Amino acid sequence: MRRSSILIISFFLFLACNHNTYKQGKVLYESNCAQCHMPDGSGVGDLYPALSQLGPDYNYSLISCYIINGKKSENSILEMVAIKGLSDIEINNIINYVRSEMNDLEGEVSIADTRKQIPECVQ
Repeated sequence: MRRSSILIISFFLFLACNHNTYKQGKVLYESNCAQCHMPDGSGVGDLYPALSQLGPDYNYSLISCYIINGKKSENSILEMVAIKGLSDIEINNIINYVRSEMNDLEGEVSIADTRKQIPECVQ
């Protein structure tokens, strides 16, 4: 009994210490996206859209296409360049970091949803 109590307490302490579920997503965002979309996702006017204001109705799996292909906005003279060399899991972690940490949304885009979207992104 005592051993199981220790294991349960250890598990909850582990969860409390590791509250940032999307650490890899954060690191990847900071190294690939933050210089344009800002560290807090606030963006820069029409040049770089705010990622922190996408909301619950936004189709977050579309972000994978923007990461893979880049994006040209009709409102901007600048083009988002494609980010090459990221795995599907890394892309999914960026998406969930933006969704969870910047938009304060519960739930996540599953890796299955991202993997389903990626072939549709190929140009």
